Amino acid sequence: MTTGVMTAGAATAGPRAEGADGAHRRRFHVGMALAVLAVVLAGFGQRYFTQLPAGTLDLPPLVHAHAAAFTAWIVLFLAQTALVASHRVRLHRRLGVAGAALAVAIVGLGVAVSLHGARHGWNPAGPPRGPFRSPREFLLVPLWDVAVFGGFVAAALAVRRHRALHGRLMLLATVGGMLWAAITRIPPLRANLPAMLALLACFVAAGPMRDLLARRRPHPVDVWGGLFVLASPLLRGALARTEAWHAVAAWLVP
Repeated sequence: MTTGVMTAGAATAGPRAEGADGAHRRRFHVGMALAVLAVVLAGFGQRYFTQLPAGTLDLPPLVHAHAAAFTAWIVLFLAQTALVASHRVRLHRRLGVAGAALAVAIVGLGVAVSLHGARHGWNPAGPPRGPFRSPREFLLVPLWDVAVFGGFVAAALAVRRHRALHGRLMLLATVGGMLWAAITRIPPLRANLPAMLALLACFVAAGPMRDLLARRRPHPVDVWGGLFVLASPLLRGALARTEAWHAVAAWLVP
């Protein structure tokens, strides 16, 4: 809220400005949802979606269930932002119940797939191109993403009556918890950490930049949440090499 003396003319324009900002914010979230969908298709298109109809993927049912839940969230995220932008809030809230249940399923499946991968020696970011020396070290990556996704979604549900804050947190959940897996699989960016971080930074910076242009100040949730998301690839890379994580990973995957 603004402080200080406000002229009568500014007071009259305030609600209109707020309404214009709200409409712009809703369109912004639709655009971000479309951008997320584009990155997911770029990352998983050739490696999963185009091979799935041909039946050439030799993956366990657990991985397919995880992929289905992941895809359903991306589609639902786009649908929910579009519903809000078109003022169909009642249907948005009804679908939100399904979205909450889907988020719980995504967390459970994410943990299960992460442990399954570690048990079967999955280390796609291992030497020589990646920093993780063993599947147990790499295990931190998907578990971290699951925790980030679940944490932001839980926070978003807790403040669901605050529309602007709810939308920001849902966007952070999707970008912070899901997008890195797609970014690392985009062929031109694969194994190029600066380029992958740059793309992630574009998504992280979009919210604060929108607020700077529309409100002249970024929202603290976008700033601090975005900085955490951007720092996550570096933080977990460092944490994965610690003795503390090695002990936890050995307990999770004996």
